[in-house]
Formats: sequence, C-alpha cells, structure tokens
Amino acid sequence: MTLVELMVVVLIAAILATIAVPAYQNMHKTQTVDAMASVLTESLQFARSEALRRNARVVVCASTDADATAPSCRAEGDWSEGWIVFLDADADGTLADGDRVLKVHSVLGMGTEATDLDDQLAMTFLPNGMVLATEAAIAADRNAVHGLKVSPFTDDAADYQRVVCVTRAGRIEAKSGTHAC
Repeated sequence: MTLVELMVVVLIAAILATIAVPAYQNMHKTQTVDAMASVLTESLQFARSEALRRNARVVVCASTDADATAPSCRAEGDWSEGWIVFLDADADGTLADGDRVLKVHSVLGMGTEATDLDDQLAMTFLPNGMVLATEAAIAADRNAVHGLKVSPFTDDAADYQRVVCVTRAGRIEAKSGTHAC
C-alpha cells in the first residue's frame, strides 16, 4: 500500500467518524431515556398489581437515597435519586416503621433526570387499582392524570424526553416528546 492510498483510507475513515459520532450520541440519549422510562413504568405497574393482589394501599415515592439501609421518601418532586414501592399499612401515604418496602430502585442512568410534573411526592395505588387523587385534582378533571418526565441532562432535552402518565383509573403509559399527560 502506498502512502497516497493510506492517506485516502485515513481520510475516508475520518469522514465516516464525523458522520457516525453525532448519530451514535443521539441514539445513546434516546436509548438511555427509553430504558429509564421503561423501568419507571414497570415499577408503577408493579405497585398497581401489588395493590390489587394484596387488597391494600401501595405507594410509590421519590427516594432521598434508595441505596441507604433505611431509604426514605423525598420532600420534593425530584425522582432522579430513585424511588421506593411500599405497602402502606397505616394508609397515611408516608413510609413509616410499620410499612413494608416491596421494591427499591436506585439512581437513574448517567445523564438522566426524572421530575414530577405535578409536584406530587408520591402516588398511592388503592386496593381497586385506582390512583388516589387530591380533591383539587378531582375537581379540575375527573380522570386526574399524574405525570413523571424522564429526560437527559442536555440542552436539547425536550427532543429526547419521555413522559410517564398515570390516570386516576391506574392506566400507565409512556409517551415520547414534550406531551403533557
């Protein structure tokens, strides 16, 4: 192989790399956000099925530190540190000593965040599979939909975000884009 041929091969490889790298980055963002939305959806579906199966209230709340020995629920709507699914024995909506933790999911993937669109700190699934809604939410809309947004930490986050919507009836669905529930 001559030097000219080698330079042509290197030039072609460089051109292909400049085309492929941005496409790969976009694909990686999409795949990461899709995976996190799927995990969150699965946890919510698990909570609903446990509420039905156990005929009891099951709560999903944002965690302060899901990896801690005794995880606790957050005081604000940032779900990026993970979440806790627990059997709410005393029906107060908070994780207390008498409640049984069913599942804990730790920190979301690198470069992603999950935020609550409604500033609710938790979702309570009732024994009939429905979601407990506030009086104000019911007055505004009988279906009272709750949403969680999963997006990357980038300037173009809106292009990649997913919204996980939960209706008052307990239907859980992940939507792409900037849709509101």
